[in-house]
Amino acid sequence: MDAESTNNEIKIGLDFSDSCILYRLVHNTFLVGGSKRPRANIFNPETDGLSTDWNRYSTPEDCLIRTGLTYKFKKNEFKVPGDFQVYSLNVGKIRTIEQISDLQHTPVYNNPELIGQPNNPSHSSVFYIDEEVRLKLAEFAEKVEDIDIDAIHNKIEQKKITLFAQIIK
Repeated sequence: MDAESTNNEIKIGLDFSDSCILYRLVHNTFLVGGSKRPRANIFNPETDGLSTDWNRYSTPEDCLIRTGLTYKFKKNEFKVPGDFQVYSLNVGKIRTIEQISDLQHTPVYNNPELIGQPNNPSHSSVFYIDEEVRLKLAEFAEKVEDIDIDAIHNKIEQKKITLFAQIIK
């Protein structure tokens, strides 16, 4: 599924079934040793919830493409998708955690799309307060394998060309 093709299909307030998957990006520096398990602190929620991507509108590859189109914090420099791993979280498992207070589809959409801040029709937020939740989420997270990083880089470059061409117009 190509994320940009879903922008007109977004429906707010949709329910997540137990079989849904949420993707969470993890920078390589937040993996525990040789185990490749994410550290629990990458599951610390912001005030607007723990940022994830819903598999209804995204693939793991789409997550990494958006990462490559996103500026690094306080820099006009793009993130490197190869510096990240994609982990999946099953909604059914997440719902077994009592302290999870809410799960919302919270798409990010700007028209026109902003350079360094790509639209994200799959963005979803998991809400909780208890710090112990992050330990359970880290335990539930499963690494997504077999991602073609070269194809991702090619799609990122194509999208950058399109975005920059829109600015020149």
